Amino acid sequence: MPAPLIPHRKEFFDIGCWTGGTTLALASIARRVFAIEEVKKYADMASFLVKSFGLSNRASVHHRSLYDCNSEEFFDRFDIVYFPGVLYHLSDPLLGLRILFNALKVGGEILIESMGIERQEPFCKFEGTSIKRKGGKENKWFIPSPSALHKMMKEAGFDDIETLFYGRKRRKRLYGYGKKTAHVGLCRAGLSVPTIR
Repeated sequence: MPAPLIPHRKEFFDIGCWTGGTTLALASIARRVFAIEEVKKYADMASFLVKSFGLSNRASVHHRSLYDCNSEEFFDRFDIVYFPGVLYHLSDPLLGLRILFNALKVGGEILIESMGIERQEPFCKFEGTSIKRKGGKENKWFIPSPSALHKMMKEAGFDDIETLFYGRKRRKRLYGYGKKTAHVGLCRAGLSVPTIR
């Protein structure tokens, strides 16, 4: 039987922390939070809040892309990856999931929240950067169905996968859970980074 989740003993990897609200909440329960944010102004704000609330000993925020976390300093490091609202912004979601798989210790878990679509078959809607919002364009590369997310997570190496679609009106979200039960290989045919661990 697996050990129960005890957050205060866990090291979290917070992906796309935005302005740091969730990072602060995680820091209140986790042993340590390592947060990344690709947009510098948001990373700076999150970092400012972590320091202002006196949480620098429990959390750190870094201006960094997920794709820059494919290095030895991240391998087998985290107990939990928290991955909210980022998957559909990735131009290469399988590569992103594999980087996160590699960052987890064996026994580690990933929690995903994403924009999603309600379809039975494994399907991804592609929008690219064609979505226009006030203030500019927004990128939504691949928006997956629950079974597409399940297949992507399995391909990246995760086990014990569960996906759930929940939607009302315009707030349609997809949730995923997976576990790294062992370090497994990856099919390298056609990978954008064939040398990935």
